[in-house]
Amino acid sequence: MAERLEKTANEMAQRGYELVTFSVTNSTKAIAVFSIGKTD
Repeated sequence: MAERLEKTANEMAQRGYELVTFSVTNSTKAIAVFSIGKTD
């Protein structure tokens, strides 16, 4: 599961998103929260 979450986080980072937090549920699924990267 960690590998899959890391892969998803990397894919989302390429699209400009940043992983904020994640949680693993009792049914062995993960909920990941992403934010849009800051632009200055």
